[in-house]
Amino acid sequence: MSAAYKNLGGNKALTRLYDELCDHYRLQPTRNNTGIAHENGAIESLHGHLKNRIEQAIYLRGSHDFGSLEAYRLLIESVVAKLNQQCQAKFEEEKKHLQPLPKYRVPDYEMLAARVRCHRTVEVRCVLYTVTSRLIGRQLELRLYHDRILGYLGNHQVVEMPRVRVTDPDKRRALYQLQTCD
Repeated sequence: MSAAYKNLGGNKALTRLYDELCDHYRLQPTRNNTGIAHENGAIESLHGHLKNRIEQAIYLRGSHDFGSLEAYRLLIESVVAKLNQQCQAKFEEEKKHLQPLPKYRVPDYEMLAARVRCHRTVEVRCVLYTVTSRLIGRQLELRLYHDRILGYLGNHQVVEMPRVRVTDPDKRRALYQLQTCD
C-alpha cells in the first residue's frame, strides 16, 4: 500500500491509520520495488479473474442495463459469494487464528474543507456543486464517500449530495445543481 505508506506529500492521516493497522496486527509494511511489475501478481490476478466473472454474469444475464443500483449490487454480491464458496473450508480454519479487529474503525471517506462561494457553489475535485444559499461564506467540512458527499458545519450535517465524477475525457469539469427552494 504505497499510497498509504510514507508517500512524500501524501495523506498523513491515512499513513497514520495504516501504521496503526500494521501495529495492531504486528505487520511490517513494505513497498514494491520500482519496475518489478509481477510483485503485485497474486492480487492483480485475482482482481482480473473477479472482473471476468462479473462480465460473464452480466453476459449470461443478457443485458448491461440494471433497473437500479441495488440490482447491480445484488449481481456483484452473488458473483462474489459463489467465488468465496470455493475457499470456505480454508477460511473457517483460518478464522480460528484471527486476531480481534482494531478498537476504532477506519473512516471510509476522505475529509476536505471548502468555503461556499457567493453564488452558493463549492468546488470538489473539479466538480462545481450548488448548495443552499444560507451557507454562502461558510466553511464546510466535507466527507467524500465513493457515492456521496456529506457537508458539515461543526457537528451538524447541513448538506448531502450525490458524488459526481468527470467522465467525459474531453472535459475537465462537471456541475451538480442541488434542487432547492431558496
